[in-house]
Amino acid sequence: MVNPRPPAPVTLSTLTPAGEIIAAVFKALSATAPAALPAGFSRFCGPSFFGVDPRNQEFYVGFAFCALGGGGAMKGIDGAPYMSPISNHGGVRTPNIEANEVQYPHLTLRHEMEPDTAGPGRWRGGPGVRYEFRVYDPEPGIVMFGDGMKVAPYGVGAGHEGSLNQAYLTTAEGEVLALRSKAAARALTPGDRVTLVSSGGGGFGPPVERSRERVRCDVRDGLVSLEAAASLYGFRSDDLPAEPE
Repeated sequence: MVNPRPPAPVTLSTLTPAGEIIAAVFKALSATAPAALPAGFSRFCGPSFFGVDPRNQEFYVGFAFCALGGGGAMKGIDGAPYMSPISNHGGVRTPNIEANEVQYPHLTLRHEMEPDTAGPGRWRGGPGVRYEFRVYDPEPGIVMFGDGMKVAPYGVGAGHEGSLNQAYLTTAEGEVLALRSKAAARALTPGDRVTLVSSGGGGFGPPVERSRERVRCDVRDGLVSLEAAASLYGFRSDDLPAEPE
């Protein structure tokens, strides 16, 4: 598995298998040295998109790195948002939205942090991201790859897991289809929308021990809903500010 010989495929060898190995080692060591290690990081899951750009008739290939998830929390530190998998530890450079739209024939519809994706804890995990784009290439295609759709980032020291990765295709006719990872290439049509909701990182420590002010800030920033603040962090509705607009 980790020492393949030609012609074995090694696509995403630095992201998926490496992340799994590091997470397995960290999770095992967290039982004896929890204060020294982070909770689980999100795993990348998204499509590679390809086709012929109608603006210049040139072939293109892009990656949905705008859908990075959250990092795991550590003792005393909340997980960072918009992190690459732990094998890269934030080292994946991603384009801004404007540069992405210049380089590829698609339009970004949403790019924002997703509520209730961060793993609850005394220190919570980093939140995931909702990234949605619409293609207008006459004959676009996508190939889904990555991980984290079945196994969520783990928590440490009674911290909770983060969320799972999710991916959907909404056709131009309005039909919503779930996208699975590691599937064959899929042809799209102009007007189809791809929606990715990346997972949040795992939490560290019991959520009920999180400071009242930190939970207030998370609710005000739209990272934690009032319902989650009450059920997971033990807050009453009159302890919290109003829902963010």
